[in-house]
Amino acid sequence: MRPLAILALLCVALACGCSQRAEPPGFYGIPYGDARRIVLMVDRSGSMDDMLDYVKPELRRAVADLAEDQEFCVIFFSADLAIEPDGGMAKATAASKAKALALIDAAKPGGEGDVARALRCAFAMQPDAIYILSDGFGDDIVPLARQLNADCKVRLDTICPGVYDADKFMREISRDSGGTYRWIDDDELLRRSKP
Repeated sequence: MRPLAILALLCVALACGCSQRAEPPGFYGIPYGDARRIVLMVDRSGSMDDMLDYVKPELRRAVADLAEDQEFCVIFFSADLAIEPDGGMAKATAASKAKALALIDAAKPGGEGDVARALRCAFAMQPDAIYILSDGFGDDIVPLARQLNADCKVRLDTICPGVYDADKFMREISRDSGGTYRWIDDDELLRRSKP
């Protein structure tokens, strides 16, 4: 094929949108879809020590991707909870996003993860979708998630970063709610941590 013909084909591909496209708005490749009220729940317990700094850039993108007609909240959980916007759900305005980004930047890992408390807090905000990022949790969370989501109105999407794809409980609560489970291996974690 002649160079001019190749160039013409490339121009047509770009014009019709056939080039590589960005992911739709969401968190770690799981789209927000039609969710209007979104909770981003992130483990900052001591077990996340090696991963939290790699997670932050993707969490920042997830907050930036929110549309102004959506409401959101970011919850970091360990032994205590750090919530922004303070007080729960807020419209995804530039000001509320800026506050959430400051919380993300300040988050430090440490302590034990209290997933149950964070999940109760998230459900109290009456979201359409909860995105849970953790390196794992115990089987006690499965019946709690089922109880809190008895009417199956909230989609629970779970994301497990790290070397091992080992959290069957995260898979289970996603499956029960019609959500998505994603394992993020170290290579993808590193790739997505770049600006």
